[in-house]
Amino acid sequence: MLKDVFKEILLEDALSTEETYFPRSLDYDILPRKALVIMGVRRCGKTTFLKQIRDTLIKEKKLLPQSILYLNFSDERLLSPDLDLKASQLGVLLEAFFELFPNAKKNTPLHIFLDEIQLIQGWELFVDRLIRTPNTFVYLTGSSSKLLSTEIATQMRGRSIAYTLYPFSFLEYLNSKQIESVIYTARNRANIRVCFNRFLFEGGFPETFNQKHVTQNKILQEYFEVLFLKDIIERHSPPNISTVRAAYALLFNSFGRLQSMNKLYNRIRSLSFPVEKSLVSEFFLWFQECFALFAVPIFAESINRQNQNPRKIYCIDTGLASAVTAGSSQNRGYLLENIVYLQLRMDEKKIRYYRTKKQQEVDFIFENEKGNLELIQVCDNLSNPETKKREVIGLETAMAELRLKKGTILTFDETEKINTKSGIVYVLPVWEFLLKKTTHKK
Repeated sequence: MLKDVFKEILLEDALSTEETYFPRSLDYDILPRKALVIMGVRRCGKTTFLKQIRDTLIKEKKLLPQSILYLNFSDERLLSPDLDLKASQLGVLLEAFFELFPNAKKNTPLHIFLDEIQLIQGWELFVDRLIRTPNTFVYLTGSSSKLLSTEIATQMRGRSIAYTLYPFSFLEYLNSKQIESVIYTARNRANIRVCFNRFLFEGGFPETFNQKHVTQNKILQEYFEVLFLKDIIERHSPPNISTVRAAYALLFNSFGRLQSMNKLYNRIRSLSFPVEKSLVSEFFLWFQECFALFAVPIFAESINRQNQNPRKIYCIDTGLASAVTAGSSQNRGYLLENIVYLQLRMDEKKIRYYRTKKQQEVDFIFENEKGNLELIQVCDNLSNPETKKREVIGLETAMAELRLKKGTILTFDETEKINTKSGIVYVLPVWEFLLKKTTHKK
């Protein structure tokens, strides 16, 4: 019975017509004897990306159906209580495949795609056997509540290479709208600015594209709830759900701002929710595990100094933040900062914030491709002379302390070159900065 179900699903996939989807630009390598794992927040497109890899192999490597096995374990036929599928039965999957495709050559590489594999307890033993099989390449993805980076490191023990997929970047968003990203013509710049304003508030979750604003908000609010219930509550079973929800909401409403665990603890207590101080840090680790929120430490060599200072909070998507936080339309500067953070994270930068000796804050400091430090400040606009003075002086002071000859201020739509005693401050639109990035890095 199980073999027949496997055959039915495999045959349906082999006969299915080509799907239409927006191609992603995540850069990846396929290595022998290592499973390729795609991780990321729910609904960012991991399953679709797995199919994109498969389709690329078919088109570019000219692979035949006999060389590709694709199975999604979330198929309701496999979840039937009558089957009670266990890891020890997964060998039947290979039997079903080779019976369907008896002409598969022994010396031809076999590419096995296992989507939502984490639904089968003990799956890692089966995958380990596949990896050790000559001429076999394995690709995995799964729900972030069940297949996290910490678990990959533990269960696969160096036998995998993992990549993180994020919601669409701005460049991918433009590509999905079939809008040229060339910024050197007036028409294109105008189109790009209009799209960027929409992207800033709507975000990069593909399911929300081309939807009405009200529908987009409903979808994103549902994501917010599913992340909380599936990836946090169902996974960790905390004794007081309302307290965890309060921490979740408070941190989402703090994106782009400094937050310490002491401050969060006091805010939760002020709302009359019972909580132990030791649990607050644990809550925040849960939120980071499922890719909902991120924390950026201060730039310091000392680990103690990093731990003693507050961290800057960012969320996985500006559309999600806009849909679930109050007054986000008035917080355009924070949304801009969050988008810059996400792009730097996609590019695998080691991101910190900088504080000068005079306690002036610079949003981002990181090493570029040449190993040199870069400073980036983000604000909505520099139209207010006092704002401009504050942003430039803070950046200039940081440049002097670090002996850097340039810094960057990113705004919504301004361009300028400012000479200071420490060096040159370049003012650029955020969207122009984003379009300098061509792919998500590994």
